[in-house]
Amino acid sequence: MSMLSLTPLSGRSYDVDVWGSVADPLDRVQAAQAYAQSLEAQLGGPEALMRCFLAAQSEEKAQQGADKSPASKDAQAWVRAHRHAAHVAERFMQAQPPPAFVLQPKPGHAAA
Repeated sequence: MSMLSLTPLSGRSYDVDVWGSVADPLDRVQAAQAYAQSLEAQLGGPEALMRCFLAAQSEEKAQQGADKSPASKDAQAWVRAHRHAAHVAERFMQAQPPPAFVLQPKPGHAAA
């Protein structure tokens, strides 16, 4: 059974939606933390993470579903970091259904 769980991350300007199945509920929290830590490490910290995330979101909205690669360096960095961080965090999840991780800015941090 596929499950969604928002994992609040204290001290951060975002939370993480974790989709997928886990053997133990603590695994979901560990997966969210591993995802967040990997993103921050790759992008240069929480401020850079939010800058890159918002750039990618802005480009995605502007493209209206067009199949284009991100143009800005920040958006490109987000795509690479997200893929790597998801791969890192998947080790805490069961293989089926395939896990997915979605960053959710906390209120007051979503505007670019």
